[in-house]
Amino acid sequence: MKINREEALRFIKEHDRFLLLCHDNPDGDTLGSALGLLFACKKLMKHCRVACGDGVPLLYAGLPGAKDVLRSEDAEPIEGEAVIYIDIADAPLCRRSSHLMAKNSLCIDHHATNSDYAAYTYCVPTAAACGEVILDLIHGLGIELDHTMAKCLFYAISTDTGHFAFSNTTAATFAAMAELMAYDLPIADYARDLYKVRSVGKTKLIAAALSRLTMAAGGKGAIITVRHGDYALCGAKQSETEGIIDFARDIRGVEVAALIKELSDGTCKISIRSNGDVDVSAIAASFGGGGHKKAAGFNLLMPPDAAEQTLITLMEEAL
Repeated sequence: MKINREEALRFIKEHDRFLLLCHDNPDGDTLGSALGLLFACKKLMKHCRVACGDGVPLLYAGLPGAKDVLRSEDAEPIEGEAVIYIDIADAPLCRRSSHLMAKNSLCIDHHATNSDYAAYTYCVPTAAACGEVILDLIHGLGIELDHTMAKCLFYAISTDTGHFAFSNTTAATFAAMAELMAYDLPIADYARDLYKVRSVGKTKLIAAALSRLTMAAGGKGAIITVRHGDYALCGAKQSETEGIIDFARDIRGVEVAALIKELSDGTCKISIRSNGDVDVSAIAASFGGGGHKKAAGFNLLMPPDAAEQTLITLMEEAL
């Protein structure tokens, strides 16, 4: 059931124990938002923990509280604990945490494609990142921000806006960042850690992925594939695929870009981005996925070559 801001605040105020769930394959927004809310709830003397179906990627290891994020497989439900889904548009996005999902739940999100799967859903599609929504809720709870919460929310907002370069960035985004900057954030250091520094393994993984670059729809579409065996060959971690799609997205003339990630179970995880008018969230939704108009994702139960052909057809139809 969809609820408003005041009802979401009431849910948080009325409960004393929370499990904050991040989506599988976590990004900076789900982690930064969850950890920001974690530290806010602690100021209210509430018992709170954060769990995720996958481990925290090395890229986000510098987040306060990152080392305490539980792997969902190691966590058990606690009686009387309310669950808050953070930045999760649909239940399958946290399938590795399915045993932790509860009826007494609130989803805090910013995806227009949110399926309203939780008992209560507070979704703000105009927000550039879930971090913006969490910041507003922290204000509503009457909690004073500190450096720790500000860093978490900086990571959340920066990563979901491409460091303020994506079209979802608004005046409200910059207003939020101006507020966070009052807490002495060394953003030059954060930006280097998030967007510049990479391991040798990731560098080799980028090379392997780019060797499979495929163009489609007369140069308006671009597809990059990462095969499961690439990680061992390159000495890279599976979480190090973040940002690789931008090499396809940034090709001159490309309107739709996609990254195919082959998983160990034979599934291909598809990330898809739009530079133009194509609504990739609609494409993702048709395959049971979701996201935003210009950034979305879904899974295909087929090998990478077949997934590539499927994407070529989709791009030709869309473009």
